[in-house]
Amino acid sequence: MKKLDIKIQNSEYGDIYTAEIQENEDGWFGWIREHPKVKCRENTKEKLLESLQKQLFDTLEADWKAWDKQIEEDAKAGKLDRLAEKAVENYKAG
Repeated sequence: MKKLDIKIQNSEYGDIYTAEIQENEDGWFGWIREHPKVKCRENTKEKLLESLQKQLFDTLEADWKAWDKQIEEDAKAGKLDRLAEKAVENYKAG
């Protein structure tokens, strides 16, 4: 079995991720090193890379949405008030 590392770049932000892929008797399988939960299996190398890229970007988008939601909830709950006050203090202090 030959293992390859392929770089995948996020065109929106420029981040680069590493797809680790391998061919075996059933086709190709791989995962994203930086996001191990992103795993795919396909019949061809090209289809595998396409599937990995799509699943990676779907996963990143879901993570970003969850992060945004958490920040919004924390702000509504007042958990960020002290940070905002400190930022204003620092701004006024120069």
